Amino acid sequence: MPVAPQYYHAHAVDATIQHEKAYQRQTAVNENMH
Repeated sequence: MPVAPQYYHAHAVDATIQHEKAYQRQTAVNENMH
């Protein structure tokens, strides 16, 4: 069963947002370590 392009695009965007949040959280932790 093929995945609808719209669904795949939305999923990719959501994954990117999750990655950005995780990166920002990690950066904040690193900043606090100094």
